[in-house]
Amino acid sequence: MLIPNPKWMHHSIEWSPNISKLVSQLSSSISCSLPHFVLPDLPNIYSETDREEFRKTIPIEKRIQTLAVCHHTEDSLKNIRFEAGKLLIVGGHDKHKTGVKCSMSTTDAFSILLHNYSKTNNHVDLWGVINPNDRKSLESLEEKIDSGMTGFITQPFLSAEAFDIFDLYPKGQVTYIAGVAMPKTVKNLHFWLRLLEQQEELSSDPLFGSHVNFFERLDCDSLEWIKKELLKLETHTCIDGVHFMPMENVGDLFALFDKKTHSEIK
Repeated sequence: MLIPNPKWMHHSIEWSPNISKLVSQLSSSISCSLPHFVLPDLPNIYSETDREEFRKTIPIEKRIQTLAVCHHTEDSLKNIRFEAGKLLIVGGHDKHKTGVKCSMSTTDAFSILLHNYSKTNNHVDLWGVINPNDRKSLESLEEKIDSGMTGFITQPFLSAEAFDIFDLYPKGQVTYIAGVAMPKTVKNLHFWLRLLEQQEELSSDPLFGSHVNFFERLDCDSLEWIKKELLKLETHTCIDGVHFMPMENVGDLFALFDKKTHSEIK
């Protein structure tokens, strides 16, 4: 398997200011077109200057703009500044205000946005996020598909039953982009426990436990771990692409995409 893998129609990367510094290098180093970049909707982390850098650095057709419903009301959704090829709708948390999830659902937000964009001549792809580590995602996925969402970026496959759950997802006219975690340390790995809000389930999960054991080793090679995760994803024909979540691990990200160093993964 090569990175980028020609089998997958879609490669995307979660953007950060650190990633921005590598965009020009990626443009000249990879053997295919520039991947898409996802701009997180984190106003308390990314400033307007950061967002302007994203707009300046990434061509509009390569942008995926995230909308966190927790930051919006029905009225504010009607005035979204949209400058991307796709809009990714997530729930998010308003921890700085309430510490809990917002009351508006992603499907409610989707319906409002779909109604707004139906009045324009602009084509907008509205996608969602789904967590294959959680069986409850089956019900929420069906609701999102029924609302009209046609594409999803998944959370990383970190649990022993994640692929079994994914195999139960409706297939057909739905695009699935598999999220790929890129931890560098065991601390980075534990970040996903908190993000997925599955501390109890994943802490006792045998596969997640094996990941923890790997990163606790002094000689662990994070890049090799990422490559093995990609090989697992390649075996599933219903996965249409991959979404890299490097956080601060830009070194492994660049190594994956660098045509001078990337070779067939064995």
